[in-house]
Amino acid sequence: MTSGRQIGIAIVDNDALLLDFEASAIHQMYPRERLLWVTDDPWTAIDRCCAEVCLEGASACASGNVQDAALHMKDESVVSPSVAAKNDDCPDVLIVDMSMGEMPGPDVCRIIRERTSRIALVGVTSYSLNAYSQEALDCGAQCLIDKSSLARVIHAAEAVESGQYLDPSWNSAEQGDLHVPALGRRVFFDHAEGIVSRESTEESHARLFRRMETGFGETAKPCENGATALSNREMQVLEEYSHGVKIRSIAHRLGLTESSVKTYLSRAREKYQAVTTWELLHKLGLM
Repeated sequence: MTSGRQIGIAIVDNDALLLDFEASAIHQMYPRERLLWVTDDPWTAIDRCCAEVCLEGASACASGNVQDAALHMKDESVVSPSVAAKNDDCPDVLIVDMSMGEMPGPDVCRIIRERTSRIALVGVTSYSLNAYSQEALDCGAQCLIDKSSLARVIHAAEAVESGQYLDPSWNSAEQGDLHVPALGRRVFFDHAEGIVSRESTEESHARLFRRMETGFGETAKPCENGATALSNREMQVLEEYSHGVKIRSIAHRLGLTESSVKTYLSRAREKYQAVTTWELLHKLGLM
């Protein structure tokens, strides 16, 4: 941790009782850390961490797609995809419980990391670290540790915020019981095993952003009216819709506004001269 600098910390965990305890303990025991907020709702955490990030507009600008950029500038602020605007709600470190029922912690990490590199992500769990080690790091977390010790969690938050965890010699643990994925390295946090990523936040952001943008590989079939084929993003929206996912949920999953999802569906229908989205799905063989 940089000397004299307070770290802004936030926590997302579906255990409300534990959240109350952690909030009280951090205020009393760790005055040099600034607890911004706690929540038991994953979407609230995502919104607070990424409120001023416009992934779609940034991507459109970066790729030179003026039409897409204009679409997203209507209702969102366009910024660089690797920079999240800092605000009062945006933490330096988000502590994420890996097991949260409806939306697992790795999904929270992935959505945030796709949008920004500015926030360090600390994964915590009361289960075996082996259950989440691969997924947590793949989804952009900087480390994964046992949540049973608040001191250990704060230690991890300081290490990832300062970048210490990237030093190969830092707290290195050569032997242990943990399965360590290719992206990770075994370390000790206060004499307990943990896993840290070999990637910086910028590197994991770039990897996930690139994977998201190219996730569908090739574009869709040529359109019947000779228009440009469906974009990767239009295909992503249609894939989600074909599985019965509601527009609001599609927006959250893909980091879009609801109006942007509707616009993608409308443009895709127009390209295939389909009256309804269901008709379009039939034409694409997605039904």
